[in-house]
Amino acid sequence: MGDAVAVAEKPIHVRLIDTPIVAQANPKVKKPLVIQPSAAPEARQVLVGMSKSAAATLLESIMARDGGGENAIRTARAQAMAAHLDQYTEQLPERQELSKAYFLNNDERLGMTPLERIAMVYEHLTPPDNPEQATESESTIRKHMAFLVEKAFDQQLVNPPEYLSHGFEHSLRVVNYSDKVVEALPQTIDAMVKKYGISRGEARFMIDQVALLHDIGYTQLYGSDKAAHSIVGAQMVNSREHTRLLRALVQTQGAQTDNLIHDFRDAILFHNADKVEQIFSARIETSHGRFLATDINSIMNVISTFARNPQEFDLAQSSSMHIYVSTEEVKLTLLETFRQLEHEPPEIVVVEDVFRGRSINLLQPKIRALGLEFAQVDALESPMQAIIRIADNLDFLPERLSPVQQESAFQEICRIFGDKGDISKDLEQLEKLSQQAKLVAFKRQVIDSVLELPEYSGLPKSRRDAILRLALAQDSKQYRHIAGCLGLEAVEFQINPQTQALEVVARVNPQKYQSLQAIVATEYVLDEHDNKQQVDIPVSDYQIWRTQEAFKSLRVDGKPITVRVQQ
Repeated sequence: MGDAVAVAEKPIHVRLIDTPIVAQANPKVKKPLVIQPSAAPEARQVLVGMSKSAAATLLESIMARDGGGENAIRTARAQAMAAHLDQYTEQLPERQELSKAYFLNNDERLGMTPLERIAMVYEHLTPPDNPEQATESESTIRKHMAFLVEKAFDQQLVNPPEYLSHGFEHSLRVVNYSDKVVEALPQTIDAMVKKYGISRGEARFMIDQVALLHDIGYTQLYGSDKAAHSIVGAQMVNSREHTRLLRALVQTQGAQTDNLIHDFRDAILFHNADKVEQIFSARIETSHGRFLATDINSIMNVISTFARNPQEFDLAQSSSMHIYVSTEEVKLTLLETFRQLEHEPPEIVVVEDVFRGRSINLLQPKIRALGLEFAQVDALESPMQAIIRIADNLDFLPERLSPVQQESAFQEICRIFGDKGDISKDLEQLEKLSQQAKLVAFKRQVIDSVLELPEYSGLPKSRRDAILRLALAQDSKQYRHIAGCLGLEAVEFQINPQTQALEVVARVNPQKYQSLQAIVATEYVLDEHDNKQQVDIPVSDYQIWRTQEAFKSLRVDGKPITVRVQQ
């Protein structure tokens, strides 16, 4: 449906309205964006139903009416996206309407609507001086905005409520953190200009696009492990149509667009390949990325999984694949497997090493057979990949929590589930037994006992029901993720005057931070010798610790990035 709208050469009939569009109330945002009837049809026609030349003429009139400048263009583009979203979500159920309302409301933390914040990213691109080329450029921008707003809406819609938010509001915060990283490290833009032969504005645009699109893979997991979203998202941005639009948006003559788009895809594919959780025995290198596997079955699993849709995935093409294995025996078995399948085998190389990464399974979430390889990244060598890792890991302030997760009753339930007290230990044992009926009954008893406390007796039924639904989806480990956000207040960037290295400073609320230090979470990591080590972390520091672990994969001009707490 959305693809047809994105092609705006011939008129497309759009349903118009006779009353103002007023977004539904959203607890996270204030002042609704109202598009008046007189302006709505005009704004919609910027995106659909007009030839490129007519759209360009209309855009000029909007700029003249609003005094010209970036704000007029931003408003017109935001209203165009609102029009596209209206058509994309026409006649949808209530939950989808609420998700659409999120994009139309003014967000105080952004200082604008989410659609305006998306439109702002395109201001990094300088329109060509030639009027005909400028019209073509605006047409491409409109098509790309249509692609992006559809993915953004779907991401907001399917955002799993039981975890810390991975909805599109998370992606918008990541864009803001990306901008702060660039401000602290302007040399990353210099590196992109030199590496790809693009303008500084195009470099900023691509960095922001990585941030906006890095989590769109959540929309198409279909039961796979949620960590697989990076693989799915990389394939979505690597579609022929999307890469064609990116090529058209990067207009600097002589730009290395092939390398730029390859690294753009890899920034999304590897944005969560920043931890070593497991040892693998094989690496599969393809035109769509590098994957790790534990055995013959998982190697063939990778191939068969991606080969199911030949139009999108070409892993079955031997010319685009190289397999590295740890023994000659595995190589011979693989060759025999390909022979039985009557398929030309790819290049298979034996290496005396193992491969380190994190498990990301596309088919069976409980089986840790497929993975992404851990990779050290320097911000001056791979700016897009480094910046998305930094920015994504820094979204750990309390604003990351949903309205239900911010409820004190919900937080108290999660604390009981995860504080390693008697109830928490009983819950852990039930989780190991996988007896769902007993597990639900146990959780329900704890939830009801909390909601019956005097301080929560006045909660409206709708809020009590929302807390109950979400609390039933929690386990004994989820509290550390929530508590790790509660004591934090702000994130700042500094350059150490002695080392000239980047420092991330997490400012905390001393009272909240200290109150959470008594509860300890246990995690396991692999040391430099690949031995599993137990690590005990106060839940007050859990998000800081996770960030420190992720930043071990990062360098800036060879220097590590440090994270410290400031009370």
